[in-house]
Amino acid sequence: MDEDSRRRADIVAAKVAALKREREQKTEYFGEHAGISCDGCGLHAPLMGYRYRCKRCGNHDVCESCFAEWDGGNGKVRNALKQQRLSAKAADHLFVLHKDSKGFKPLVKGAVAAAAAVIKKQKPNDSCACSSGRKYKKCCGAAK
Repeated sequence: MDEDSRRRADIVAAKVAALKREREQKTEYFGEHAGISCDGCGLHAPLMGYRYRCKRCGNHDVCESCFAEWDGGNGKVRNALKQQRLSAKAADHLFVLHKDSKGFKPLVKGAVAAAAAVIKKQKPNDSCACSSGRKYKKCCGAAK
């Protein structure tokens, strides 16, 4: 295998890895977004599926179908709720996947969202996580 072939194979492998990471990340964002309505089509809370938030607007959230209509800034942007003043120009918006830590319930079993859960800090009188059977303050906590 010559050097050009290796380079091409590395590029393909990097692209495949990036697509896999993106797919895994998207499962973290798929769920029920409590208290969120779609500003585009007016779909009322809770928004189910993916939630996209505009990085350029103060509070502008859209559902998957409105995100598809936006088409990366080349499509159209609707404002069915009419609760805020929004630009109708698609190029004025920049939507990204979004989820809040509060009010979000993942819908994919085994999603990486469980890993994003807040890890509780061990307290001194808790059983030590190393399975020694001793209290944390007398075991691993004493080393600090």
